[in-house]
Amino acid sequence: MNLRATPARPRVGLWVLGAVLGACSTSPPPSAAPAPPAPTQTHDSATKPSATKPAVEVASEVSKAPLFDTLKTVSFERVHELSATSLALGTAPWVAILAEAPWVYDGKGWREIALPSHLQARAGEHDELRIFFGRDDKPRIMGSRLMEGSAAKPVYLRWRPTGWKRERGEIGRLGGDTPGGLFGVLGHADPEVVCKEDQLCIIKRRTGWTTVDTLKSRARVELSGAGAWALEPDALWELAAKQWQREAAPVPWKQTPHSVAALGLGKLWVSADAELFYFDGNAWSRQASPVGEPAGLWLATEGKLAGVWLVGKDGVAHHDGKEWRRAAGPRGPLREVLGRGEEVWLAGGAGVWRGAAK
Repeated sequence: MNLRATPARPRVGLWVLGAVLGACSTSPPPSAAPAPPAPTQTHDSATKPSATKPAVEVASEVSKAPLFDTLKTVSFERVHELSATSLALGTAPWVAILAEAPWVYDGKGWREIALPSHLQARAGEHDELRIFFGRDDKPRIMGSRLMEGSAAKPVYLRWRPTGWKRERGEIGRLGGDTPGGLFGVLGHADPEVVCKEDQLCIIKRRTGWTTVDTLKSRARVELSGAGAWALEPDALWELAAKQWQREAAPVPWKQTPHSVAALGLGKLWVSADAELFYFDGNAWSRQASPVGEPAGLWLATEGKLAGVWLVGKDGVAHHDGKEWRRAAGPRGPLREVLGRGEEVWLAGGAGVWRGAAK
């Protein structure tokens, strides 16, 4: 099995764990905190009653972080050298990254699947894209193409044996050329979410499709715990049955946050503004981060990797419900972390890393 990628040439391109963690830590966490592949708002949104989650102030200072232990239960190996901006996991062994061009790992090795020139951004355009696997384990790219002074354009592409294709039919009425960027999340887990600015969100579950009103901005959508979350510069939303439901407590960040880990029992971790925040069900607090400039979060709900994983400027750390522990090996900068089974994947400026439980 070829786990490592050969150097690339440059291109123009669950409530379930909540009970576990809640049992380990019923108060805010300390303010320190098998081997497959490797290579203007227009919606009627309900607000949760402020009686259960009152508005609070966030501590203005981060307490001094203590020294962190080295995590010795996972072994890491760097399997790709390219700087990656987005990471996706399909059914093992499938892995995909978005770097200068898209790359996939299929169990035999890494392969570049570059976009044809007519699908690439032109001079003066800028793309905000993420890569995903659909439920058929074929890569998708979704996001927005931006140009100063113009409305965002939707981007939705699917990989087929003949190359990348626009797939309008997969996202129903959002598949047209009307202005508006796309945002959401795709994959094997329920739900898949595809939203378009100033239109609506399509919620795709195995039991069928529904729609809800969209959000006011191109939010960062993440799946964590039992459902979907949308992070905006001034709000945090949870997807309810028929609408996005806003968390009542004012959020502490000022810019678009990067990631969320929903522990259940009302508890959340959020990375934003290069800082780390914790919500205990009632109040937000700024937490000392075990890694500089915290970015990606991933919640593992079972097995040897169970807990919250965090990546940032100088590596990766794990929270077991009591404390953060730094993991030995991977260096930063890293921005994405995902996992499946007994493996955890990391991606960012320092390349792509695979960690396997020992």
